[in-house]
Amino acid sequence: MAIVKSGFSVLLSFLIAGISTYFVFEQLAKLSAKQPEKGSFCAYARKAFGKWAGFSNGWV
Repeated sequence: MAIVKSGFSVLLSFLIAGISTYFVFEQLAKLSAKQPEKGSFCAYARKAFGKWAGFSNGWV
């Protein structure tokens, strides 16, 4: 239905979202392999930028 209404642009949007998701996954995998610890992005943000960054990243 969305392709009928908007045409090629919806496919382009899904492609951009998929590529962006892949890049985020790739970077998180590299961080996890280099520094294995619990907490995902929260732990990495806290380690790099301080407690407030880890807390706010967790809530976002």
